[in-house]
Amino acid sequence: MREEDKNMNIKDMKKKMINGPEDGSIYALIKNDLVYLVTAHSGVEAMHRLEKMNVAPSDRWLPSNKKAVLIPGLWEYEMFQYVPPRRV
Repeated sequence: MREEDKNMNIKDMKKKMINGPEDGSIYALIKNDLVYLVTAHSGVEAMHRLEKMNVAPSDRWLPSNKKAVLIPGLWEYEMFQYVPPRRV
């Protein structure tokens, strides 16, 4: 598998930065065509912060084994993708 197949390029996507603790990591939570770059101590905390902002419930995010990449090798973030509810 090629390296670029393991990652998602978010360079050209819309981005919204959500600041948090200065000593936290940045997590990329992707919903539709918008990337929320959330500073938090964990992915779970990042999901809860977006839930408090009424972006999406914290149980609607799926962790990914890919990285969200702005600049390969330099700006790579742990990634979560939004899973919309199913229509019955």
